[in-house]
Amino acid sequence: MYTLLFTICFAVLVIAPWLAGAWEPWFFWPCVSMICTAGLLFAALTLKRLPAAIHESNGASARLLRWIIAGSIIFLLYGCLRTCWTEVRLDAEKSYALFLSPFLLALPILFVFTARHLSFLFWALLVNLFVAACYGIVNHVYFQNAEVLWLPGEAVYQTESALRATGPYFCPDHFSGLMEILLCCALAMLVSRRLPAPLACLQHLPG
Repeated sequence: MYTLLFTICFAVLVIAPWLAGAWEPWFFWPCVSMICTAGLLFAALTLKRLPAAIHESNGASARLLRWIIAGSIIFLLYGCLRTCWTEVRLDAEKSYALFLSPFLLALPILFVFTARHLSFLFWALLVNLFVAACYGIVNHVYFQNAEVLWLPGEAVYQTESALRATGPYFCPDHFSGLMEILLCCALAMLVSRRLPAPLACLQHLPG
């Protein structure tokens, strides 16, 4: 279950930057389904460890844990009911999924993944976003954002006045947000003491 949970989270985080923009109508709900599956696995692992955690914790911690679980269940039930009763059902479903998805991804990352998992995930995301950045530069400089992967790009971003790369997205604002995540990952790599220094390998080169 641990391996399956990590595999699902890893696949979503790596594939999403590429498919969310160019094939969003197809990718959105499979992506949400994968994240919900990861949430179910996390819940199963949590319930498996819950009796021991309550037994080992003091009375105040156990009561707090019960309140957190109860509050989460109430929130989920309320969200489901509002989704069924709303007049704009599709927008409500997507809005609810957009709020819920990052939370469900954050839970196993914070409470389940080991240091080895986190290190592997960090480097995979760093490389993946770097490749997306390279694609965005090449697509903008040489192809003027004419296509977003395999689909025609937006005409408004193909003019000389729109000097902004779109990368694997239709809107350059979304690509800018992705590059901000890459910048944060790069800065984290530079300042983190848990990861090897990026230029440490140069110390072993001749001269």
